[in-house]
Amino acid sequence: MVARTLLLTLLAVFCSQGVLTAIWYQKTKQDELSGIRDTSASMATMFASTVTFFQKLPIKYRHIVLDQIRNMGGTRFFVSFNHEELLVEPIPDTPLKEAAMMSVKRVLIDKLPTIEAVKVDFSKAENLRLLKNDIFLNDLPRSWAHHTLTLGPLDPPILVVQLKLKQGEWIYIAALLPSPYMQLDDQFFSKDQLVFLVIFTSLMLLLTFLLVRAQVKPLKRLAKAPMK
Repeated sequence: MVARTLLLTLLAVFCSQGVLTAIWYQKTKQDELSGIRDTSASMATMFASTVTFFQKLPIKYRHIVLDQIRNMGGTRFFVSFNHEELLVEPIPDTPLKEAAMMSVKRVLIDKLPTIEAVKVDFSKAENLRLLKNDIFLNDLPRSWAHHTLTLGPLDPPILVVQLKLKQGEWIYIAALLPSPYMQLDDQFFSKDQLVFLVIFTSLMLLLTFLLVRAQVKPLKRLAKAPMK
């Protein structure tokens, strides 16, 4: 009797915990997707402003301005003008990656209607091509892009946007998503969430066990009492 009562109670706790965990996970993922969409749209707005600024400059001054920006330490993202679309070795697809790419592309198409083509993807730093298809990030001086596109051991994926202005003229923009959306891995739970769930579930099980035990003891004493 005691064992059955305890097992049924523990089963009820596990079921309720599973339902609550599923609801929490769904809400967390929805908030995460909404946040990365808003963040990506904000970055795309900055990209569009940058493109508009350079489009207004005479062509012969564009590279002069870019060189001055790089010599002064660069900006929040890397910008260059290329004669062709550069190859991108994309990271694996995840819901977060897809949400970010769609938001960036939607904003750029809306704010830059004269652009002939918009290419958006994510690449790892070691595979990132800059300026030409045979030049990688590690081939450039560190002051040009490393402080903008790398974060040491974290190694976050880099957002790459390429806009075709006209035939043989592309503007290239590479940037990191801001925290907390730097990593695009589709993890079921973060470490903090997992620790919280383990602790919470353990406490619930302990409390349930103590309550069942407290209720069973009087029943045992009553069963052992002599019949009058």
